[in-house]
Amino acid sequence: MTILEQIKEFIAVIGLLPLVKKYFSKPIYYFVNLRFKMSSTSAINLLHEAIQESRSEVWLEFGSFLGAFRNNSIISHDFDIDFAVKSINDLVRLEKELLKRGFKLIRTIVLKSDNSLVEKTYSYKGAHVDFFVVKEDGRFFTTYDFSSIPGKTWGETINFIGGLRAHKNTFSKFDLEPIEFMGLNFMAPSKTDADKHLKELYGDDYKVPNSKWSLDQRSIRILTKDVGLIK
Repeated sequence: MTILEQIKEFIAVIGLLPLVKKYFSKPIYYFVNLRFKMSSTSAINLLHEAIQESRSEVWLEFGSFLGAFRNNSIISHDFDIDFAVKSINDLVRLEKELLKRGFKLIRTIVLKSDNSLVEKTYSYKGAHVDFFVVKEDGRFFTTYDFSSIPGKTWGETINFIGGLRAHKNTFSKFDLEPIEFMGLNFMAPSKTDADKHLKELYGDDYKVPNSKWSLDQRSIRILTKDVGLIK
């Protein structure tokens, strides 16, 4: 659950969601974005330390990779930092180092069908960091992301279908190499593979900033019959 979703959930519980949506959506958006920006630099520096210390193979992915590719920085309208990881053991080692540095584990999501781990989220002073578990499927990688039923909050969706809607993302495999991000080097899809990968994720015009882009526009993203369970 993103910070925005947490706020939305609280507002829904106290019965003010329609009112807030109408009059206060933009102020809340700017507050959350400002809070993220204030803590993101420190979070990224500590992340880099933890990755180096744990020797875990993780890489920048999704919006964070897009930001690194465009201008070696975070996208201006982003609210979190995205990484991917193939090995659960790498993530276990990395988690120990993150917790030592003040990060808190705030969410773990598994698929209901097989109880497989697909996402973990950590927070450092308001900056959320998502780690998506990548699975290999022949010539492709797959990851999952999760959403609520349209018009419902995450909590309402969980009560209604027993979990969150699970979306499967399937994209071509790639090699990894270092890229500069916020003044530090992180692993990411290689320069050779970057253009194809970003086109698969964001379309042919991925180089043009678009604050209104949404996951629903991703052609390789498919809604499955599975659900995500938050633990």
